[in-house]
Amino acid sequence: MRSFEELYEEYGNSIAVQKRVIENYRKHLAAARKKSDFKEIKRLNSLLCVLYEEKSELEERAGEIHRYIS
Repeated sequence: MRSFEELYEEYGNSIAVQKRVIENYRKHLAAARKKSDFKEIKRLNSLLCVLYEEKSELEERAGEIHRYIS
């Protein structure tokens, strides 16, 4: 079983990964916008909404754990 400190660190790592994934898709979105590829723009915007929501949830849980262990 993991300690709360280990769990907090794992959440931090997951948040960092999520930020990199989001940045990658934002670059794809910028490229799609330059090409005026509206179907791809819509797909990427939908995907980014999900990714931002997931990141927000990770940050919220990490904050809760941090408050608990502080």
